[in-house]
Amino acid sequence: MDNVTHALAGMVLAETWLVWRGRKGRAPPRGLGPAAYLAAAVGNNLPDIDFAYTFITGGKLGYLLHHRGHTHTLALGPLLGLVAWLGLWRFWWRRYGFERAERVGLAALLITGPLLHVAMDGSNVYGVHPLWPLYNGWVYGDRVFVLEPWFWVATVPPLLFAVRARAGKVLLGLVALAGAGLPFLTDIVPSWLEAWIAGGMVIALLVCARCSPALRVAWGALGSLLVLAVFLVSGSRAEATARAVRAERFPAERWLDVALSPMPGNPVCWSAVIVAHAPGDVVLLRRGMFSVAPERLGAERCPSYRLAGTAQLVDVPAADEPRVSWGGQWSAPRRALLELAESCDGAALLRFARAPYVQPSGNGRIAGDLRFDRSPALDFAEMELPVLPGRCPRFVPPWTPPRRDLLDMPTPVD
Repeated sequence: MDNVTHALAGMVLAETWLVWRGRKGRAPPRGLGPAAYLAAAVGNNLPDIDFAYTFITGGKLGYLLHHRGHTHTLALGPLLGLVAWLGLWRFWWRRYGFERAERVGLAALLITGPLLHVAMDGSNVYGVHPLWPLYNGWVYGDRVFVLEPWFWVATVPPLLFAVRARAGKVLLGLVALAGAGLPFLTDIVPSWLEAWIAGGMVIALLVCARCSPALRVAWGALGSLLVLAVFLVSGSRAEATARAVRAERFPAERWLDVALSPMPGNPVCWSAVIVAHAPGDVVLLRRGMFSVAPERLGAERCPSYRLAGTAQLVDVPAADEPRVSWGGQWSAPRRALLELAESCDGAALLRFARAPYVQPSGNGRIAGDLRFDRSPALDFAEMELPVLPGRCPRFVPPWTPPRRDLLDMPTPVD
């Protein structure tokens, strides 16, 4: 998720603690509210400190392999929070003289923040490795877009009326304005949905302006859980729809995976990259936009998934229908991926790529992940190989290749 959403989630957790602490009419000590918000916002963004060391591998591979890597784990996440608490508690104790209960509460916000961060990042299509070092595989939630405006509708209004500092109100007001206005600046949010999101933000602000602190907390926490529940249910239906369409249209193929992501604010329209193994030892990557309510909103009315990307796609040999609007497919003999894995930089890329493709380019090759191929230029998950001629990438983490199922299967004998 984006860092603003992480901070908002942490601040809702902080406000919940503050309201619970004051349930018997106890006035909070001076500075506890700002300290709690700071602890929660910092704790919920600490795992993204991995940006500071991607240079050890360098280039795009450094970002792909280390972002959402070791710092996004149950082993190191809480430790980061503990280190942050040790750095802040003395300042808080000297300035505000917090008692033991307050110090413990602030420590809990800092230590649990990274865990909430990992859980939220695990909800989308990029993936995390929460169980490292016990398990090096990727975990994909495939249920929430990386920037989900309905989470802002749920969290910004109650916080806006909870904070007391003028600077905090101004910042949250700007976030509320962005949450209501940004959908109008992108073509991936339909016009009818733009109005719903903006209207939802206005209604939430009007309701929370009259709510008690406890009701505001309920709006933020329960509203966020409701948004998550809607996308969880809708995502399960999207996966079932993708499986059904594949079974009907391409029964000879072996289903391997589907990488799903909803459109922002839209639990009906889901972009998908289906990974399959076809007869003849061929790897297939197939793009499609799926509708989970085709009788009400057909896939043709969803944002288009026919992107002019880097991968050399051809038309899908199947007609569009209300359930799916196809966006092209890539195919190649599986030996192309096996040859990619034989090079050290290709093998490193395969530790990230869930929908890997490779194709000739000039005197070399271009390889990437079709999930993130959005333009003719090389995107962040695409690169020319070899990356560094004559050199191998350093400090490659031990992540299990997402497509190990293709790399480890026996090669057919002609």
